[in-house]
Amino acid sequence: MGEIDRFFAPSAYEDEVNTSFFRVYFDINKTKSEDMTTELNFKFQAKFPALSKNAKVIVKQEGEDSNTSLLEGQNATSQNSTAQSPVVTAQQAQPEGYSAAVRKFITESAKINFSYDLGIKMNVPLDPFAKIRFRRSWDWEKFSIYYIQNNEYFRIDRLFNESSLYFEYKFNELNKVQLRNSFYWAHVSDAENVNHNLNFYHSITDTIAIAWNMSANSVIENGVFYYNSYGLSTGYRSLLFKDWFFGEIALGTNFDKTSEFKSKEFVTFRIDMIF
Repeated sequence: MGEIDRFFAPSAYEDEVNTSFFRVYFDINKTKSEDMTTELNFKFQAKFPALSKNAKVIVKQEGEDSNTSLLEGQNATSQNSTAQSPVVTAQQAQPEGYSAAVRKFITESAKINFSYDLGIKMNVPLDPFAKIRFRRSWDWEKFSIYYIQNNEYFRIDRLFNESSLYFEYKFNELNKVQLRNSFYWAHVSDAENVNHNLNFYHSITDTIAIAWNMSANSVIENGVFYYNSYGLSTGYRSLLFKDWFFGEIALGTNFDKTSEFKSKEFVTFRIDMIF
């Protein structure tokens, strides 16, 4: 992954970087006709070379991978969509709460990355889990295709699956367009999800970048496929102090089936600190 991946710090990059860091981010979100909300999250990752050069310890909030960056597209829309549906989808059924795990890398290369996690979700009662993540890339000069497979099993929350296929074109190390297609399945859900996200990332300077996104989110319920929400958004991310203090703003609108696809605008501010 290139410099723009490190700057935006998406979940796909953080999953594969085998180094130590501590990340804290604070969100303020306002959606049309709703109260303002705030959220504080953190992620801690430590590598212990004396124990194993291919293992690390991770403490994070479950579900945190889906909103690591406001500019990843899907997060700027679906994460701000608060309309409730009587159907519990696979994404909605994903576990919540903080967890601690050890991640072991089996294979680390530019084309293949394979790892597994063993950990505990810190609820009452404690919920042990196991995760497997696999990524395979096909790269050409400027065009890339990569497939990411995540499987998770929780003793209480049961089995979850996420399969994503990315198509990416890099104009250079600082500008790219990306199409992401994701499928979600959960043992405890009423329906599966299929999401499509088209993102364009553009670096203005070495410390300022913007992104544009279009998304379409669909549901497969009892064999019936239908779209339940659409989204448009734009995001701005800037390095504010030294190399660890970032600020982000996301502006967008959602069109949810539960609100008859009426436009629902939102704005989110984020302070992001990476040590």
